[in-house]
Amino acid sequence: MKNCQETEPEFKGFIDFDYSIGIKAVAPQSSALRFLSRVSGPLFWTFFLFMIFIFVCYAAYFVFIAFSPIYPQFFSSILKTFSSLPTPILIVVSALIASHLSIAVFLAFLNFAVSFADFYLSGKSLKTHLLSLLSPVTKPVFWITVVFLAALILSYVFGYFYPEVFEFLFNFGGLPEDGSISVMFYIFFNNTRIVFLLIFLGFLFGFLPVSIILVNGFTVGIVAEYTIKEEGLLFLLTGLLPHGIVEIPVILLGAGVGYYSGVLASRTLMKRISFASFKQSFIDGTWIFFLIAVPLLFIAAVIEVYVTSPLLGVIW
Repeated sequence: MKNCQETEPEFKGFIDFDYSIGIKAVAPQSSALRFLSRVSGPLFWTFFLFMIFIFVCYAAYFVFIAFSPIYPQFFSSILKTFSSLPTPILIVVSALIASHLSIAVFLAFLNFAVSFADFYLSGKSLKTHLLSLLSPVTKPVFWITVVFLAALILSYVFGYFYPEVFEFLFNFGGLPEDGSISVMFYIFFNNTRIVFLLIFLGFLFGFLPVSIILVNGFTVGIVAEYTIKEEGLLFLLTGLLPHGIVEIPVILLGAGVGYYSGVLASRTLMKRISFASFKQSFIDGTWIFFLIAVPLLFIAAVIEVYVTSPLLGVIW
């Protein structure tokens, strides 16, 4: 009996000890771990390379928008070359571009599912694991928050001295319809798309998360200045706090995770850390996205449509 007690920890997770019938093997668990080990690598590379494809598409689109008016003949020749490709290739590329976000989210979910299954078989605590995922990104989230607040304050001051910038930049169509499910899902999917790109395109040295946060901070500051001037502070707080207290921290968290991924990518290129560390952080991002960001963004969308909008209707 003493020998059994001494050897039991060595096989924990792979055997069960039943004192009525002795040791019984749990081979399926071992097989599952081997299967997860085999598929995790190809799934990661598929997802990672597809995110690079998305970045290239976005970069090409913005370059075209910015420079096509300046060099129309050059971009016209590029479009003609692209359209001359074989029809099957055009169909595949067009389909990938049209459904890029759906494919990317599906690939992210597959990576999350494999990682979660591996975690489940390990028998670890979910709470402890989530805390370990959030711990490395606390400092990046802090600095992202500083960037956001700095952009907000500067744009508020800018809007105070140049009020015409609001009319130039914004053209709102009114408040969301009270109780509109379609509006709720539109807000949810739009915010989810933003956070998804913040997390999984941040590996490009953190450029995208910082840029988006700067733009968001500038936007909030301009809107805040105009709203306080036209409608008062109460109107601003009512229209921002109920859902913003959930939505804004999630966006900052997503930007922080993406920025941290960019830091690890730069350290990987400088060979200061292994690629495995960067890969793990990329997979950890799927946990934060599906288990934290998506549920909280859905709650924020519900609050915005069913709480914020009716409250504004009462005040306005």
